[in-house]
Amino acid sequence: MLTLERSFTPSLPDTTISLLTRDGQREVLEAQPGDPYRGMVDHVATVIRGGDQLRRRPADSIALLEVLDRVRAAAGLP
Repeated sequence: MLTLERSFTPSLPDTTISLLTRDGQREVLEAQPGDPYRGMVDHVATVIRGGDQLRRRPADSIALLEVLDRVRAAAGLP
């Protein structure tokens, strides 16, 4: 289980991620403040300019979207 405090509110300094593992252990991670959408756009722009490599393969992104589609369908959402 993954719990995000203020997951859709970027740039807050006190953002934490709480991770509960299958064996019941809880780990709390401190997230760096910042706008996640701006970070994605900046990264893609840097890649296009040749200054970096993609962090994830396009096939991995497609696979993740397919999982999200299946979860949405299982929940009865459009």
